[in-house]
Amino acid sequence: MVPMNLLSPGEKATYLNTGTWSKKAILEARLFGNIEVAYSSEEQMFNRVPGQDEYRVAHDSQYLYFVSNNTIYGTQFKDIPQSHAMLVSDMSSDILSRPLDVETFGLIFAGAQKNMGPAGLTL
Repeated sequence: MVPMNLLSPGEKATYLNTGTWSKKAILEARLFGNIEVAYSSEEQMFNRVPGQDEYRVAHDSQYLYFVSNNTIYGTQFKDIPQSHAMLVSDMSSDILSRPLDVETFGLIFAGAQKNMGPAGLTL
């Protein structure tokens, strides 16, 4: 639903492919717009997330999408990516687990079942 709501026809978004959920998000996003994968750790079995100097966000990208914590692979962004484009993040597995400057984001979404409540609750 992210690209369906944030991309107009012909617009571009940038994604960081760091695990199962970002890979699924990329596949779905490609149905709605021009999706650029600026970084992928898939060939390394998703064993790391990128440093700021390991990817570039195109100047015409509408947003940068990333999954903040990949519990399946044990990786987490310690530092929030910096971008001129709006930051969009799936924080389902680490929301409310650490201090976070929400003003740097355009969109944060999360299922609440891991840190905030029972299964099925959504924020």
